[in-house]
Amino acid sequence: MQTIESYETLAPLLSRQLRKGVRTNAFSDPDEYRREIAARRLAVQEWDGGLLLLHRRTGFQRLNFYLYGPELPDLKLQEPTVLEIAHRPQDEAMQQAVALWRDRGFQVLFERVRMQRPRDLTPPVAMASDVPLARLEDQSVLETLMDGYYDKVLGCLPERDELAADIRAGAGLCAEGGNGQIIGMLHLALGRTSTEMRHFVVKNECRRQGIAQRLFDSYQAHTQGKRSLVWVLADNRPAVTMYEKNGFHTDGWTSTVLYYDVKGCAEHG
Repeated sequence: MQTIESYETLAPLLSRQLRKGVRTNAFSDPDEYRREIAARRLAVQEWDGGLLLLHRRTGFQRLNFYLYGPELPDLKLQEPTVLEIAHRPQDEAMQQAVALWRDRGFQVLFERVRMQRPRDLTPPVAMASDVPLARLEDQSVLETLMDGYYDKVLGCLPERDELAADIRAGAGLCAEGGNGQIIGMLHLALGRTSTEMRHFVVKNECRRQGIAQRLFDSYQAHTQGKRSLVWVLADNRPAVTMYEKNGFHTDGWTSTVLYYDVKGCAEHG
């Protein structure tokens, strides 16, 4: 694997993959790639049948691919590796990609379904006074909340520099209790035409008090009712029900999450 030193090195590698019939799970934008390159977290491997991208995280790595040939290259993984492949029922090529990686020793752990809420044309309610935007001084609390409720490997948790950048961009909301302490949070991705809910946490002891709904209402106000997306574990019925109550519906997209443990023991999930 080659560690990428600049986006100018990466860009032509990506351009060469954009051909008819390519299968990919790589959807990062240039700014995301530049942040990873600056932190020396991105490595690639090109071969005749495509391109692999390894995103180094704390204690593991995430894998993206471009495939236009029938085979995978020789690949020696030194860290536990997560691979997520999104597909629809009619996407036979992507389902074949799942089988290809399973043959290489990746284990399917679970599936997520995507839900979306169309753009809200009615003026959204104002943000709740007890749900302000996150500040940089809140970062350690948000990290503790996410670490406590999401799997460190499979939860798609941001690195410290990534979360700081998201907070600066207004991509975090905090729910405050009566004493001003943070009891819930929502981490999101802001796009031009849509937003995505990434991490949504309310402390266990503070649930069933309407806090999740206040977070969601403030999220809608903050994002001005843009089309909203969220990925949910397929068997997490309470979460699916909550999103359905707020106007979300499944849209036919499923993602298969695979895991490769270099020790031969996949215990996450």
